[in-house]
Amino acid sequence: MAKMIPDSPYEKTKSPAEKIIFYLFRDAPETDDWIVLHSYRVATNKLETEIDFIVLAPELGIFGIEVKGGIISRENGEWYSTNTWSNRNKIGDPFRQAQTAIHDIIGKYKNKIGDFAFGYGVMFPDMKLDEITGKEISKWQIFDRENNNDVVTFIRNLSENTPNKSRKKPNRDEVNLVARVLRSDIKYNQSDLIRMADGKLHSLTEDQKKILDSLKSNERIVIEGPAGTGKTILAIEAAKRAAQQGMKTAIFCYNTLISEWIKKQVESETNIVVNTIHDFMIGHIKSTGVPFVYKGRNFLKDWKIIKETGILWNWESEPSLKKIYYNDNFWGKGIPQMMLKALKDKPVKFDKIILDEAQDLIKGDYLDVVDKMLKGGLSNGEWIAFADFYQDVIRVEYDPAKAREVLRSKGAQTIFSLRENCRNTIAIGKQIENLMEFDLKYKFTDIACPEVDFHEWPDNKKELQAGKLNNILKDLEKNRIKRNEIVVLFAQTSIDSNSESLLSESAKSQLKGFTFAPYGTGKDEEIAFTSAGKFKGMESPVVILLDVDSYLKNDEVRNLMYVGLSRARTLLIVLESNEAKNERMTVGRKIKF
Repeated sequence: MAKMIPDSPYEKTKSPAEKIIFYLFRDAPETDDWIVLHSYRVATNKLETEIDFIVLAPELGIFGIEVKGGIISRENGEWYSTNTWSNRNKIGDPFRQAQTAIHDIIGKYKNKIGDFAFGYGVMFPDMKLDEITGKEISKWQIFDRENNNDVVTFIRNLSENTPNKSRKKPNRDEVNLVARVLRSDIKYNQSDLIRMADGKLHSLTEDQKKILDSLKSNERIVIEGPAGTGKTILAIEAAKRAAQQGMKTAIFCYNTLISEWIKKQVESETNIVVNTIHDFMIGHIKSTGVPFVYKGRNFLKDWKIIKETGILWNWESEPSLKKIYYNDNFWGKGIPQMMLKALKDKPVKFDKIILDEAQDLIKGDYLDVVDKMLKGGLSNGEWIAFADFYQDVIRVEYDPAKAREVLRSKGAQTIFSLRENCRNTIAIGKQIENLMEFDLKYKFTDIACPEVDFHEWPDNKKELQAGKLNNILKDLEKNRIKRNEIVVLFAQTSIDSNSESLLSESAKSQLKGFTFAPYGTGKDEEIAFTSAGKFKGMESPVVILLDVDSYLKNDEVRNLMYVGLSRARTLLIVLESNEAKNERMTVGRKIKF
C-alpha cells in the first residue's frame, strides 16, 4: 500500500474518478515505499498550476498525474467532457496540464530535490481511450479501463518511456526527502490548538439555541443526536432554567462518571438532584429500611462491596457475584420493581425530570419508575429525554424506531434532532463516520485540527503498545500538552487489572516517567485511564485509545468503538492491531462516491 498524503481524499474533491484513483494508488500491491501526493498546487512567477497526483516511486521516478472522469473526447484539437446527463463541456488539454505542472514543480524545486527522472500521464478510469493518439500523445502515457486498475504497471511504463529516463532514479530515502520538500509539514503547537478548539467547540450551536428557545412551549420533549452534539450540555442548561423557576428537578443518567461530572456543573443550584438511575433507586430503597433480597442474598450488603471494590467494572474478580448480578434482568427489572415497592412506602416527586443517555433508560422497567416519581406522570408531567440511538454499549439491544415510539407513547410532544457536532473536530467526526459505515449527517465547527493519529501493533502482542504509548506521551509533553488534558481509554466495557498494554509489570517498566490513575481519582501530574464503556458520555481534549483489535467484528465491538472514538475533542490517537488496521483500510474502500 502506498503512503497517501493526505491519508484520505480532500473533502472538497468532487470528482468521483479522482477518488477512485486515490484508492487505487493507496491499495496497490508492492507500493509500500511509494509516496503519493494528492491535489498539488505549485506557484511560479508566471502563474499557479495544479495537478491531481504526484507519484514518488523509488527506482522509478517522479510523475505528475492528471485524472479525467466521464466520457472524454478530442475534436479538432479541442478537448470535451460529457457527463452522465449528456452535458458536454469544453475542457483544457489534460496532457498539457500534466506536462506544465510537473515541469513547473521540477523547475521550482530542482535545487532542493535534485535532478531525478520525471514524467507525466493522464488517467481516464471511466472509459477506454484507444482513439486519442497523435505525435504529442503516446499510448504509454494513458491509463484507462484497459489497464484493469493496474496503477503499478502504468507508473512503470511511464518510467521506462519518459524522455528523461536516463536521469537518476530516486531511492527510498530520496523519495522521502522529495515528499518533505514538496509537502512539508507546517508545525504548530498542539497545546495552543487544543485550547483554541475547546473555546470554539464549547460555544452553543444554532441547533442548541433553537431547542432552548422551544423549552417553554413544550412540556415533554425528546432530543436525539449522535455523540458530540451537546446533549448533556443542553440537559444541564435545561435543568438550571427549571430550577431557577422554582421547580424541583432531577437529572438521571446511566453512567457514573457522567453523573459525577454533571453534579459539579450544577453544584451551585439548590433545586437539582443528579444521580445515576441505579444509585438513586438503590439509595431510596435503602432509606426505606426494607430488606432487598435477591436469589437468597442481601443485595444492599453486596452493593456496598461492589461499589467499594470496583467489581462493577471488573466482574471477573468476583465470579460468585457476577453469576447473580451480572444480567440485565436484575438491573433493568429487579431493582426497578423493588423501587416501585419502595415508592409506595416512601413517595418521591419531582416537578421535572431530565433523562440523559435516555437510550439506555427506556429498557427494562426504568420508565415505570420515572413515571411514579414525576408529578403528572410521563403522560402529563414535564420531562426531557436526551438520546443517542446510535449508541448501544449496554448489553440489551433495541430498535431505534421502536425506542422513539415508546417515548411517543409516554406522551412526548416533540422530537428534536441535533446534528451540529460541538465536541469533535471534523477530522475525528469524519473518521467515525467512515469507520462505523454510517452517515451521521454531522455539521462541524470550522476549526484547524490535526488528523487522527494511528499507531500499529502486531496481532496478539498487546504488551508492545506500552513502548509506543511511552513515545506518544513524550511527544505530547514536547508539544506542551498537560497530563490532565489526556485520557487513556481501553477499547473495553470494563478494565482487566492485568492489562498488558498499561497495567502489567512489563508495561510499567516501559512507561518510564509516567504515572497513571483511574479516571477521577488522580492528581494533575498523573494520566487518567478508564475503559471506553465507562467513559461513555464523557470527553477529553486528548484521547489515546488502546487495545483496538477490531472496529467492526460484531455489533458490540462496533458500538463500543463508536463510543471510544467519539470521546476526543481535538486530538485522537489510536493504537490498533495489524488486523484492525487492515479492517480500517478495507472500510475505506467501501466509501460511496
